[in-house]
Amino acid sequence: MNNSRSSDNSTYNTLTLVFIILTVLVFLCAIGMLTHLIQPPLLLAPRTPVLQPIEELPTLTPTFTETATATATETPTPTRTPIPSRTPRPTVTPNS
Repeated sequence: MNNSRSSDNSTYNTLTLVFIILTVLVFLCAIGMLTHLIQPPLLLAPRTPVLQPIEELPTLTPTFTETATATATETPTPTRTPIPSRTPRPTVTPNS
C-alpha cells in the first residue's frame, strides 16, 4: 500500500515539474519578445499600419490628369455612301 502512494506522488511531482518548466519557458519567450531579443512568430508579428486614403473634395474646376492613353481627336463627320449602279440580271442559258 505504501508503494502505490509513492508511485502516485512521483507521477504528481513529474507532472508538476513539466508544467513549471513550460511556464518558465513561456515566460522567458514573452520577455524575449517584449525586449526584441526574440522575433515573434509571423502570426503574432505586428501588422504594418494601413494609410487611409486622402479625401478629395469635389471642385468645379477641371484638373489635368495624366493618362496612359492618347488624347482624343476630332472625328470627321460621316459622308453619304454612293448608291451602287444597277446590276443586270443573269441571262438564262439553255442546258444541252
